[in-house]
Amino acid sequence: MSRMLDRRNALKMGVLTVIGLGALSGHLEASAGLQSQNKIARTTVTGTGRTTPQAGKTTSNELHQAVAYMLDPDAMSRSMVSFVEEKRQEVFATSQDAAEDMKMYPGFEDRVRRRVAQEVRNTVLQRIPDLQRQYDGLLRPRLTPDDIKRLLAFESDPISAQLRGPAYVQALEADDPSGADISERIVAKMTPQQRAFSARFLRSPAGRKVVALGPQLEALRNDWIRRAVDEVARRMPAIADSIIQQYQR
Repeated sequence: MSRMLDRRNALKMGVLTVIGLGALSGHLEASAGLQSQNKIARTTVTGTGRTTPQAGKTTSNELHQAVAYMLDPDAMSRSMVSFVEEKRQEVFATSQDAAEDMKMYPGFEDRVRRRVAQEVRNTVLQRIPDLQRQYDGLLRPRLTPDDIKRLLAFESDPISAQLRGPAYVQALEADDPSGADISERIVAKMTPQQRAFSARFLRSPAGRKVVALGPQLEALRNDWIRRAVDEVARRMPAIADSIIQQYQR
């Protein structure tokens, strides 16, 4: 499991959030031709200060929306399906029972693959609110209302949607991972517009604060992924048994 959740895979989660962009900040700054006057490493994360009740409600809704974009269920499902499929392939490759089932029941492996993918999607939808609450709890006391507005604008922009989309992630995965540095390859796959857009956010007060929190956000996400993947993995034997029962009817 640790191999699947290393830094390389974390950057290709299907969600290129500010967590991943933080690791790319130097490459983005250079590629976009922007000067980094405020280094992320020097950022001090401060509190939000006081807000009126109405402003607080608006800010709460905006942060909820921003976090929902950061943890897009469709993108999370795509990447988790990939992780779980690796685990399933490992099990099938070493299991004598699985080998016999594949011989005895034509199409057995494809059926298992589809059912497992559906289990992943269901698990993400059921568990994602918990991770969203954890993100909210970490970000809320550390971002000002203006920071939250800037974060929402970044996450809801169509360019961010492109960077979260399957086409961009598939283009990354098509590269040889033994080649160039992962940060360089990710930036190389960006259009000039995507690079400039991302670099501008990273240089903003909101971007610097969120990136400074990146390791904590990443730890929350990876722990959540491990638990969700383990949950699905525990169901695999029952999934296989139920499919065999369908063949035997």
